[in-house]
Amino acid sequence: MGRGYPAPGHEKSFAFSPDGARLAFSDGGSLYVLDNGSAKARLLVKGSAPDMICGAPDWLYAEELDVKTGLWWSHDGRKIAFLRFDETKVPSYPLVDQVAIHPKVQPQKYPQAGDANPAVSVGVVDVQTGKPETLPGAESGQGYIPRVGWTPNDKAVVFMKLNRDQTWMALYKNVLGTNESRLLVKDTQKTWVNVFQGPWFLKDGRFLWLSERTGYCHIYLYGPDGKLIRPLTHGTWVVDRILGVDPEKGWVYFSANATSPLDEDFCRTSLATGHMKILSKMKGWHNVEVSPEGRYFVDRYSNVTTPPQIYVGDLHNGSRRRLFAKAPDTLSSKYGFVKPQFVTVKADDGTTLYGKLYKPAHMKPGKKYPVVIEVYGGPGIQLVTNRWVRYWGVSEQLFPADGYVYFQLDNRGSFRRGKTFEDSDYKRFGKTELEDQLAGLKYLKTLPYVDGSRVGIWGWSYGGFMTLYALTHVPAGTFKAGVSVAPVTNWLNYDTCYTERYLKTPKEDPEGYKKSSPVHFAADLSAPVLIQQGLMDSNVHFGNSVQMVKALLKTGKPFWMAYYPQQSHGIRNKADHTSVYARMLEFFNRHLKH
Repeated sequence: MGRGYPAPGHEKSFAFSPDGARLAFSDGGSLYVLDNGSAKARLLVKGSAPDMICGAPDWLYAEELDVKTGLWWSHDGRKIAFLRFDETKVPSYPLVDQVAIHPKVQPQKYPQAGDANPAVSVGVVDVQTGKPETLPGAESGQGYIPRVGWTPNDKAVVFMKLNRDQTWMALYKNVLGTNESRLLVKDTQKTWVNVFQGPWFLKDGRFLWLSERTGYCHIYLYGPDGKLIRPLTHGTWVVDRILGVDPEKGWVYFSANATSPLDEDFCRTSLATGHMKILSKMKGWHNVEVSPEGRYFVDRYSNVTTPPQIYVGDLHNGSRRRLFAKAPDTLSSKYGFVKPQFVTVKADDGTTLYGKLYKPAHMKPGKKYPVVIEVYGGPGIQLVTNRWVRYWGVSEQLFPADGYVYFQLDNRGSFRRGKTFEDSDYKRFGKTELEDQLAGLKYLKTLPYVDGSRVGIWGWSYGGFMTLYALTHVPAGTFKAGVSVAPVTNWLNYDTCYTERYLKTPKEDPEGYKKSSPVHFAADLSAPVLIQQGLMDSNVHFGNSVQMVKALLKTGKPFWMAYYPQQSHGIRNKADHTSVYARMLEFFNRHLKH
């Protein structure tokens, strides 16, 4: 679940062989290969979408497990490992395009909480003979297979298995031609296990593994037999990604928030000793890619007031230069963007929370201004970062330009603060998140230019849920208005993988689902609300808004509704997207400025 970005549908994966001589792709559920110079593709593995998909991720895996492809070439280009999805028991959800005189129905395979998951297996096919085989033990059952890859010598395929309850994740290795897949590593958590990168193999068979066993994501070095050699990083900060390995120097390069939860640093650590060094010098966000041999890098750097600048460098001699001349900050200079400031707030348990505050563009001494709070609040997203975000950074300026104080706070449960920080979401959505957002509101009311009696709240996706949860769980007057975009209103509507990770199944904890779903608290709505959503939202289905509207009508509570035909979760069409923000601004002006 994202912050208003479009959800992926059925993915069509493709990949060139390592030597570029062949193209493998999935189409219509089947896996094909096209030889260089040939006009016709060869069928390798037969499938039939939407019930049987070979070589491509389904919606669930693409959206919730970040699986970007369903096929992986061996290094020698002779074989392809692939995922096979059996979706026959997965319910279909109807997405309806009602623009046409005769509406069109687009069925979507979508398992809601408690439903049957797709049955997934890992297969290997010889590109020349076209003979596929399923790896022993590489079946998901009702769980998941989130990562697949090859060992450097192509003799074995590795795959990760995640149980449906998502309390353990294991790495297995199958030596091709054998009847057993061997367990290498297994991580467990009392709450849930987060899914990171797959293993990063070194040429000698050793591999790097990301784990939160200490409460923070760090890198561990394992031997080919799955025995732990040593941790390579440690501390009360998190590793974001392994970026590359330099076998000549013995360095592992990675990104992390080692200096601040708001930043992304470019770092390295020693394979031999675990001695770490932060390579990036400038505070902010370093989006780095490292060359395959681990010598060169590209750094796309920005901070909250600096648009991206691209640097290239040589990690052996330490040279570094900007690839292009620094671009002028035309948006800021032309439109008078407000520079945000970072603030800290204490949660009720003493936890430090980070916020981002925009003052009105044209402040007058002694005047008090209304406030708009943007909330996301859910797992896997961090709003408050020291980086330039082209899309959201511009939309955030809308409110200061119109005379509002604009505020964001990353509550407990959000991303990149460690497992304990996230675990507040376990078996309950909304409660702790709202407590922290109210702590942020309390802080705002201490500012001399804030009118604490004129506060609005809005959010998209999980943030849309949080807006409705807040408005149905606070006393009247706390917020004067709210805007909820593409909200989950009842967690029984949302998918298995995401929802059960935190709330477990509806059968296990029906009360937790009820307490986490604002549709059950419509009678307690404390302020007017505007609900906006795409009619063909493939991520958070429009039925969520329908159910909330029905509950509000039953109670007689005031609400407004705007829907967008043919639009999905992100409402990406330019005119429609502009309308979302124009309606939002008009709604807040109506309720907060008079």
